[in-house]
Amino acid sequence: MNKLTLSLFLLLSCSFISVTGQNFPLLEPSERNFSLLKRPNDYRTGLVYSGSIGFSKYHTSLNGNLSYALSNGLEFGIGIGFHNNRLSLPINNLNDSLSINGTPVFITGRYFLANFWDDILKPYVRTRIGYSFATANSEETNGRGFIFENSLGLELRINWNEYVFIECSQYNQKALGSMVDNNRDLSVNYNLWFNDIVFRLGYTRRLFE
Repeated sequence: MNKLTLSLFLLLSCSFISVTGQNFPLLEPSERNFSLLKRPNDYRTGLVYSGSIGFSKYHTSLNGNLSYALSNGLEFGIGIGFHNNRLSLPINNLNDSLSINGTPVFITGRYFLANFWDDILKPYVRTRIGYSFATANSEETNGRGFIFENSLGLELRINWNEYVFIECSQYNQKALGSMVDNNRDLSVNYNLWFNDIVFRLGYTRRLFE
C-alpha cells in the first residue's frame, strides 16, 4: 500500500512539473475577451417610445417621450409631461400647502454607459431640459418656469422590443405664479425653485429599427 501511494505521488509530481514547465502564449490586450467592460459601437438603432412615473415626498409626475437611438449609445428626443410639486408654507400664521401643477415640454438626451449580456442590462445617464406651462387646479394655483433634470438609470430588457427602467434624478423646476383661495380671501404670489431627489419607474418600447 505504501509503495502504491508513493508511486501515485511521484506520478502526480512529475505531471505537475511537466505542465508548469511549458510556455503558454500570453494574449495581447486586443485579443482578450472583456465583453463586460467594453462599450461596443453596436447599440440597436431606431425610434423609441418611453413613459415613466416619478415620485418623492413632495413631487409626483408623468413623462412620455419619443426618441431616436443611435448605434453609439446616444438617444435624442422630445417629450411632454404632467408634474405636481408641493410645498408647505406658513400663511397668516397657519401651515398652508402650496400645490403647483404644470405641463412641461422638454427635449431629452440619454447616453448608455455599457451594454451587458447582449442588450439585456444597460446603465445610462439622462438629461431633460424644458419649460413647464401653467395648469390651474381647484385652488386656482398656476405656475410656470424652466425645468432641468439629470438622471442616473438602469434599463432591463424583458423581451426583444420592450424594456423597463429605474432612475434616480436631481429634479429642478422654476415656479412663477399665484395662488388664489376665494373662500379665505387669500392671494399668494410666488417665485421659487423646486429642488428634489426624484425616483422614476418606466417602460420603453422600440417602435422600429
